[in-house]
Amino acid sequence: MASHEVVPDFVKGLFDKLLTDNIVVCLMEPGFIFNKDVHKKYSDIFAFEIPEGNGYLQKNKSLTNKNTTITGNVILLTSDSPEWQATGGNIPAVKSACFVNTSHPDEEVLSCITYDSEYTTPEGTGFMVSLPNGIFSLTIET
Repeated sequence: MASHEVVPDFVKGLFDKLLTDNIVVCLMEPGFIFNKDVHKKYSDIFAFEIPEGNGYLQKNKSLTNKNTTITGNVILLTSDSPEWQATGGNIPAVKSACFVNTSHPDEEVLSCITYDSEYTTPEGTGFMVSLPNGIFSLTIET
């Protein structure tokens, strides 16, 4: 029988690559249903991104203050929570938010958050994609 162990610092190095990449958050229309096997590039999802206007610009909100940490066998990629302010009217209903790496030639979709409910952002208020547990986490089994 053989055993295989992964060095956590190696995997953290893979996450660290994302620190220099531009990752944007795209707000998606309620009819969008994320499928990781189909929605691999921005071109696969752009038709479902909410329209520009009233404080929202498509593929324009980059994650800021990205950081990777390793605690025990858990590696976490974190950032500030992106927010949009509704001006000149409501930001349309949103049911999910996709993370896209625009530094990659194919503009890869990295992940997607799907909410339990639709959210419309009334004029004069904000919509935030809250990331209290980070963008990605990976637990290395030892």
